[in-house]
Order: sequence, then structure tokens, then C-alpha cells
Amino acid sequence: MMYKAIWVDGMRSPAGVEQQFGTMFHDSAAKLFKELNYERLKSGEELINVAREQQLLPGEPEFLADWMLRLILWEGKRLFQFKDVDRWKPLFLEQEFRGNGFLCHVDRIDLSETNALRIVEYKTNKSFRRSPMREELTFYLVAINAIKPIPEKRATDIAIFNPQLDMWYIETIPDRYINMVARRIQQVRMSEVFPARPSLFCRYCVRLQKCLDEEVFD
Repeated sequence: MMYKAIWVDGMRSPAGVEQQFGTMFHDSAAKLFKELNYERLKSGEELINVAREQQLLPGEPEFLADWMLRLILWEGKRLFQFKDVDRWKPLFLEQEFRGNGFLCHVDRIDLSETNALRIVEYKTNKSFRRSPMREELTFYLVAINAIKPIPEKRATDIAIFNPQLDMWYIETIPDRYINMVARRIQQVRMSEVFPARPSLFCRYCVRLQKCLDEEVFD
């Protein structure tokens, strides 16, 4: 019954406190970029002042106010580096991408300084281990390059921001590493050693031996 409830009917267990905090931050960050008056930024006004005047910085709960202020300060530095509001503005926000056998949900996709696509991930837990996060986001780079939301641009950059710890990490992943991960994914798909398994983003039914979301796979 538990298997059917989770993997067939798509039910999920109630979110814990940390997960709820993370959801609140993701929603507030998405609202900031969706409702921000970018024209005022073009006139040279500071990001933090515009966000405050538009009431895009929550006053409560206290943790969310602190986290959003940290995000604003981080983004203000990035905007200063670009000196171009149109290039700084995110291309995609909280979007699910499907195609070519991939399914992934991305917090944000921006342009990098070299005009490539940069995947931005928010991490709101109490740890900041670069190696596993780098591996996770490299998979996202492979998926986005396979799906090609902007055909003429390649995804090569990652950025991770943790508002709870006020830590960030930015890297351009070498093409050879992205291609190696892509080849490994293809090997796993073709191998019988690694049978399909259900996950948060995959509804493969072990009992029925088929994917319950066939349309995911083109």
C-alpha cells in the first residue's frame, strides 16, 4: 500500500520544517526576479533599494528576511560585475525541463560572464559540501544541453548559493568532464546492470515494469 501511495498515486510524505523553510525561500526568490522593476535598475538605482521599495524583501519570518537580504547582497555584486541589467536578468525561474530522456527541475538559469548558460541552485540546509553539489549540477548541465532550451547556447557554468550559511560557489565545468558524465549516463541507460529505479523525479513502476510518465521520454 505504501508503494502504491508513493509511486503509483504520486503521494508524498508531509514536508519537514527545513523543507518548508526551503520552499518559502525558493518562492520568495522567484517572486523577487519576476516582479522586480528592471527599468529602475537600468537608471543606476541600487538593487537593494528597488527591492525594498517594491516590498520584495519580506519582513517576517525573521529567518526569511535574513536569507533574502543575503541573496540581494550576493546578486548586487553579480549585477555590478555585469553592468548590464538585461544580461544579469535570469532567463528561467523554477522551471521543469523535459526531453531527450531527461527530466529536471532547475531553480534558475542565468547567462554567465562568457555568455554561456549558468545553472543556479539554492541550497538551504546546514551543509555546504562542494563535491556532491558539483556532481549534481553537472548532471543538470548534461540534461539542459540535451534538452536545449536555448539552442544556440551551451550550459557550462554552475552557481550554488546557501542563504542559511551565506556561502556561494561558482565554477565553469570543463567540457571534457561534462562529456564524460554524459557518456556515463548513456552507458548506465544501455546497461542491464543498473535497472530503472523510482526516484523523486521518476515514476518507473517496478511491479508493472514500465514508466508511468511515458511522455517524459521522447
